[in-house]
Amino acid sequence: MPDPITQVTFQNAGVLTLQGGFTTFGQTFRAGDLMPGRQLLAAIGGQLVPVQVDVRNTHPDGSVKMAVLTLQRPALSPWQEVTATLLAGDPAAPSAAVSLPQALAGHSASLTLAIEDGRAPLTIDIGTAVAQAIANRTASFWQQGPYATQARVEIPVENSSMRVVLDVTGYADGEIRFTVGLNNDRAMEAVGGRLNYVATVTLDGATVFKQGLSHAQYQRVSLDFASSEAHGIQGLGAPQKGWLNIKHDIEYLKSTGAIFQFDTKFVANPGSLRHYYEQVANNPQWGEIFWNHEVQPSMGIAGGRPDIGFTTAPNAYWITSQDAAAAAYALGQAKVAGYVPWNFYDMANGTVLTTEHYPRLWTDGRGGTGTPGNRASTGLTQQVSGDTGWGPDRAHQPDLSFIPYLLTGERWIYDLSLIHISEPTRLLSISYA
Repeated sequence: MPDPITQVTFQNAGVLTLQGGFTTFGQTFRAGDLMPGRQLLAAIGGQLVPVQVDVRNTHPDGSVKMAVLTLQRPALSPWQEVTATLLAGDPAAPSAAVSLPQALAGHSASLTLAIEDGRAPLTIDIGTAVAQAIANRTASFWQQGPYATQARVEIPVENSSMRVVLDVTGYADGEIRFTVGLNNDRAMEAVGGRLNYVATVTLDGATVFKQGLSHAQYQRVSLDFASSEAHGIQGLGAPQKGWLNIKHDIEYLKSTGAIFQFDTKFVANPGSLRHYYEQVANNPQWGEIFWNHEVQPSMGIAGGRPDIGFTTAPNAYWITSQDAAAAAYALGQAKVAGYVPWNFYDMANGTVLTTEHYPRLWTDGRGGTGTPGNRASTGLTQQVSGDTGWGPDRAHQPDLSFIPYLLTGERWIYDLSLIHISEPTRLLSISYA
């Protein structure tokens, strides 16, 4: 018999039916619970279904510590809940992974950047870019399995500090989902600064996004698109439609050491939850690129701020209440971690800036102006712009990304969590395939 480990509950928090589909989420495990060679299964409605496991890190005994899980979720009526019990079963024959190029071949998708400096527009055919990167082994994989395969392609934009980061997922039924990362975050190079452009995204013949952006250096923008409304993560859909809420086993997560020992008997303030719902459902600014999403822009301000502490109040409410609106609010603030100009990417070393590569570096003006390629530099080669509306402060920086990454397994959120040097981040550090 398979050994039970933990459970997750899928809830439709919307007012219309949520169709079934492939659902992805993050999961941490205790040492020994999911050993190498064992197959993870989910018991849903009296049936056992296989779970795709993409391991991100392991315990010293080889068992899974952190993984991105994908399974087939049934359709849900409004406010219906279905619980999936995760079990460790006997080894099974491996199944072929979804071919991402094959899934992309059934769709057309592109990104165009019309940069306002006189150069010709840059157009990226996403299917071609991914297929070429896989063929020449420059793509890195986040998921590879029978339900979903996700690969990343990075494309630097010449004569700028911008890099386009594409996280593209193909599903077993041929549908696709992709995140476009507009990351103006390259640091310690000769060229950089604010970039003004119009970004256009097309999918299957339709323009699904077009907006002009004035994008300061060290900011990141993440845009999400899908060919189907069936597949995705926490928050799939919308309050006015079917709306996916994934309820995690918080007592089990506490036992893994991945989160603090939150008191699950705590009752979230109904007024706060209502405020979260009003923001995500009815505030026209919610989701607006570069808006602060109620994170304090002047981070030197101390006191009773809901965005600072061991974790933010919205993330704590998400964990303790398992409420869909709290989750959506916290995920919105996770995107804000990209808007704050504290994202410094070291293209030469393929990582965020670290003291290993630049041991004397200041990321504010105290270090002066650095020299490209000089690890003894004390300052950035381009200083952080003072006109973004943000004032980061080392003593009062909110951790906006770790809990959202932990519960969703999203790669772009993981990247944002790296700006915070914390024990949980090191605990779940990964190596890319």
